[in-house]
Amino acid sequence: MADFADWVAHGIKHGGMTKDKRFLPLVLCIVLLILIAGSYLVLVSRTAEKGRDIQRLEDELSDLRAGNEHLEVQLATEGSVQGLLQRAREKNFILADRVEFLTVPGQ
Repeated sequence: MADFADWVAHGIKHGGMTKDKRFLPLVLCIVLLILIAGSYLVLVSRTAEKGRDIQRLEDELSDLRAGNEHLEVQLATEGSVQGLLQRAREKNFILADRVEFLTVPGQ
C-alpha cells in the first residue's frame, strides 16, 4: 500500500500521472465504482420510498375497511324493523288503523 501512495505522490509532484498509462485505468475504475455506488443508492432510496407508499396505502385501506364495517352496522341497525319503529315513535307517528288504496283510472 505504501508503494501505491508513493506512486501517487510521485505522480502528483512531477505531473507524470497524466503521462503514465497506469493512471487512466485507475481513474476509470474509480469513476465506474462511484457510478455503480450512486446507482445503488438511488435504487435503494426509490425502493424505500415505494415501501413507505405501500405502507401508507395499506393503513388507508385498513381505515376505510373499519369505516365501512361501522357503516354496515349502522345501516343494519337503522334499517331494522325495530329501528324504524323506534324512530317513528320518536317523531310521534302512529300506526294506521285502516289503510285505503286508491286506484288511478287508466293505469
